[in-house]
Parts: sequence; C-alpha cells; structure tokens
Amino acid sequence: MNIIFLVFGGALGVLARYYSQIVCGALFSSNWLNSGLLVINSIGCLLFSFLLGYFFTDSPSTWRYFWLSGFCGGYTTFSAFAYEALTFAQKDQWLLGLCYTMMSVCLGIFCIFLGLKLGTALKHTF
Repeated sequence: MNIIFLVFGGALGVLARYYSQIVCGALFSSNWLNSGLLVINSIGCLLFSFLLGYFFTDSPSTWRYFWLSGFCGGYTTFSAFAYEALTFAQKDQWLLGLCYTMMSVCLGIFCIFLGLKLGTALKHTF
C-alpha cells in the first residue's frame, strides 16, 4: 500500500516541479543563476521540513510516503539531502556533517561531469 502512496506523490511532485520551473522562469529571469531551480529547492526544503515537523515527527504514517518521499522527492531531492545534513548537526556530528555535505556536492558535480563526458562519447560511438 505504501508504494501506491509513494508513486502518486512522486508523480504529483514531478508535475509541480515542471510547472514551478515554468512559472519561475517567467518571473525570475537571470543570465548567471538558475533562479528557478534555486526557488524550487528552497520551497522543497521548506515544505519537507514543515511537513516533517508538523505532521510526521511523532508518528510514522502512510501519508509520510506520499508527502515526503513521494511529493517532495519528486519535486526536489535537495530537500532530502538538506535533511540528512541537518541530522548530523542535530547529533553534534559537525565534522561528519561537513564531510557529508562537501562529499555530496563534490561527488555530485563530478558525476555530472563524468556522465556528460561518457554520454557524449557513447553518442558519437554508436
């Protein structure tokens, strides 16, 4: 049953992201910053943390799959990343949290670079 909530929440989150990107692109045009993505990630983090704090802190719920993993996960994965980083800080594991954050960002950028190189190379091979 949880998987159904996850799938429907994810589908709605993806649609919300798509339309948010269109609206943000029309409202906030910038040549040097993807302001739409910045707004989406910020809203996603705010929504994720609000829902977690208000509804899901004390009791696990099927709706948690719909809203947190599904909707927020479809809308932005940045909210999950930010939550994981905050968890280290809440446990007073500042160094581990800093390492986790830096490794996530650096590895993410590296993997994007590597994926683009591999995709471009394979595109011209096949």
